[in-house]
Amino acid sequence: MTSINLATALAALALTACASGSVAPSPPPVELTITPVHDARGFAALNVQLTFVGEADGETELALPDEWGGQRELYKAIRNLVADNASISPGATPASRILRHAPNARIVLSYRVVEDAEGPAEGGNGNDYRVRMRSDYFFAIGDTFVVQPANISADTTAHFVIVDAPAAFASDLEHQAFGRALDFGDLIESVMIGGAIRVIDAGGGARLALHGAVDARNDQGWRDAFVRISSAQHAYWGASDEPFLVTVLAEAPVDAGSISIGGTGRTDAFAFFATSNAIPETIDRIMAHEMMHTWTPRRIGGLRTVPSEAQDYWLSEGFTDWTSWRVLARGEWTPAAFAEAFNEQIKAYDLSPVREAPNARIIADFWNDGDVDKLPYQRGMLLASYWDWRVRTATQSASDFDDVLFAMQARARNESETPAVTLLIDAMRDVAGIDITPELERHVERGEAVTLPSDLFGPCGTLTWVERATFHRGFDLAATQAHDNTITGVIVNGPAWRAGLRDGMHLVRRSGGEIGNSDVEIAYDVLAGGQPRTLRWLPRGDGQERFREFELVSELRGDALTACRNRLGGQ
Repeated sequence: MTSINLATALAALALTACASGSVAPSPPPVELTITPVHDARGFAALNVQLTFVGEADGETELALPDEWGGQRELYKAIRNLVADNASISPGATPASRILRHAPNARIVLSYRVVEDAEGPAEGGNGNDYRVRMRSDYFFAIGDTFVVQPANISADTTAHFVIVDAPAAFASDLEHQAFGRALDFGDLIESVMIGGAIRVIDAGGGARLALHGAVDARNDQGWRDAFVRISSAQHAYWGASDEPFLVTVLAEAPVDAGSISIGGTGRTDAFAFFATSNAIPETIDRIMAHEMMHTWTPRRIGGLRTVPSEAQDYWLSEGFTDWTSWRVLARGEWTPAAFAEAFNEQIKAYDLSPVREAPNARIIADFWNDGDVDKLPYQRGMLLASYWDWRVRTATQSASDFDDVLFAMQARARNESETPAVTLLIDAMRDVAGIDITPELERHVERGEAVTLPSDLFGPCGTLTWVERATFHRGFDLAATQAHDNTITGVIVNGPAWRAGLRDGMHLVRRSGGEIGNSDVEIAYDVLAGGQPRTLRWLPRGDGQERFREFELVSELRGDALTACRNRLGGQ
């Protein structure tokens, strides 16, 4: 084991004289020190020390990690909480504590972080963001283990130290050694991983840290995709190279037929979770989204926090989809790939049971309802697509929505606390003379459905309404998987039944079809009486569904293909 100290020595604080008197010194930096702990089974815990200055009145409230990323009771991972120069009392909730101390006392808070009993399941079963302590590696996200003193603001200067680090270790908090100043918000927005990992230098300050493997992508494939996407996004925003970390946890799926891919963006990193059978193209789409969070919304304005950040998720998540797709359309994607992604999103929106839910519903249920948590992604992406069309129309294609985002970025450099929605309203007026406040009220606050013109994507094709039979496999997939892949719930005399599917057969895999599309024949490989069979049928249910679809012009080539690529990529 080695010892790494990434903190600079604390300088003596001096008062700055001015004509009218003295200016109060800046608060001393917050220090975060991490020490990984081993036992006979492997990584057992993280010993944490957080050093900071307490409140002037001698009482400081602590907020332990509680609810974040769909996880609950994260404070259960915090053990043995003690403080030098302060006493600790219970707070109003299980996730709060009260420190009592001398006024402005320098406090050293110590505690141990473990993988609590309600922690993640093996096998990449969703994005289980809780702390992981495994035999060969550890993984932690700042939101899930950093205790937050109420008096410490996000912009308070911070330092990070890791002691007895494993030979292979990676964290975006190391970026302070690359010249990036840290603040307390960075500690919360951090990710770290160490142990049996591969750390790959992707150049320009970018690194990948991987544990496990994806069957269809080797480490060089990860590096190549990361570099391509990162370079394209930096070019879009006119940004220079800067430190960035991608962590990847890849595990065998719980069930051989299930695929899980997801992640969460950090300030200058993102944490990626995938099952070993994940599809590279889907990985890249998610990676592009998470990497785009470096700019949206962080560099185009802040999110409003009252009553909740969720009120602006239509902007932070929807605009991130829009910009990441924009960049992918400039080289990584064909027009057909763009159309596939767009159609998947707009169909899900049009068929969503909560499509017209007001923003208040998103604030209340984003983490509690699977349909609600998808809505801001869909709503924001469609609004950005519509406003791009509006800007192009209003300016006779002299400007587009890219220019609106660039204007937001330029102003946010000097007004980092101004809400992004305010910057958006102003930028739309400045770039195209358009007042979007009525549309924000209708489509965001009240939840009215977003309407779109048929020529939304100009020379590429047409947006039309489609009506078709509802998609239904013809059997109960969830019950089948719950019964060890024994076919269950076949609808008698339905399409699957007529194709020969029967309860009691063993499901091997799906070998054809397009989930959600009842016009494409689906195929399943099964075992019937121990004999392999492949059965095919049109997966049509009894009802009808109506949704919009972007249909490309047939046989795009030559100048027409170039014009379409330029339209989708905003070039």
